[in-house]
Amino acid sequence: MVSSLPGPSSPGSPCELRIRSLSEIVCTLHVGPMSEVWELKAAVQSLMGLPRHGQRLLAGTQELKDDGQLGPLTTSGLLELTLIRRPLEQAQWFAKLEGDTTVLKTAPESVRGDRELLAFAVQRDAAALQYATKELRSDRSFVLSLEKSCKIALRYVSENLRGDREVVLAATRTDPSQFRYACSPLRSDRTFVLSVLRESGMSLKYVASAFQADRDVILAAVTHCGEALKFASADFQADRGVVLAAVQDNGLALSCASLELQADHEVVLRAVERTGKALKYASAELKADRGIVLAAVKSDGWALSSAQCPMDRDIVIAAVRQAPGTRLNAPTMYWDDPAVLAACGFQSPGPKRSLVSLPSFGRHGPVVKNAKFPTR
Repeated sequence: MVSSLPGPSSPGSPCELRIRSLSEIVCTLHVGPMSEVWELKAAVQSLMGLPRHGQRLLAGTQELKDDGQLGPLTTSGLLELTLIRRPLEQAQWFAKLEGDTTVLKTAPESVRGDRELLAFAVQRDAAALQYATKELRSDRSFVLSLEKSCKIALRYVSENLRGDREVVLAATRTDPSQFRYACSPLRSDRTFVLSVLRESGMSLKYVASAFQADRDVILAAVTHCGEALKFASADFQADRGVVLAAVQDNGLALSCASLELQADHEVVLRAVERTGKALKYASAELKADRGIVLAAVKSDGWALSSAQCPMDRDIVIAAVRQAPGTRLNAPTMYWDDPAVLAACGFQSPGPKRSLVSLPSFGRHGPVVKNAKFPTR
């Protein structure tokens, strides 16, 4: 049987794909590098009548995931995959779990202890882990494997694993809030808390209160994730060193800084250089500072809307070069300025204006308004 995958053609050279069982070639398809595995399985279902969930496709010893692309496997122009049929009962459970993971509540123990089925369910709803057998919830390798594709719901793993450093680190990487479910000894271990925050700064919200007053702990969090500054105390939001570390990671952390630091020239400059829109949170005096505004619009042209300084050509050019749509936020005297139009990527209209008005640019491309066309 020979077929091609349905839908729009994939870019790149077509590849002949042969699917074989353990003993013979069962079908041949033509695919492109952008073809996805789930599309391939749907085509096999159409050709052979074998439900998608009943298929395992292997390239050598590697099983292909439904959300993966065939990509580099197709470069030679010929690809051979091995088809292994899943047991009928397992395939039926895959189909059930795709629609509703809570069916695990009443599933037999053999299903709740099936690593593939539980991994599939947890990818759809992390809370499905609560229905796994005790043995599976205590299986370190299984729990760690979940990090690659979904959130690890630490609250549902065994108590022993909630005290496992590697498991807790993996869980907080998938979701910072999971740190609250770590065992007490780990949550009280300063060295471990620092390790967590260096990888997952937003876990700062869930560390023990004793560490909320520890400057090194706060620095570890905001250096990795500037947004974590919102979970720091007011004292640290007024700490210049802490705020500088935060805005260097994420300029918008300026929104959580004290009023005094929102008026600090160096702090604000670092913030807007990192994230132009941070200009919104600067003091009124610094919103009117030409150097600050110029740095902000170079980072993000749309920061022009927060500027309070007199607009000059250099500021407008810097803004439109980064975001052409900001031309209409500039004073009208610059709208048709040749240098501004050139920075937008337009050609100067010259002495004679075109009958079609020049387009403005929105966030997603050109927008033509009130276009006028010549009449015959």
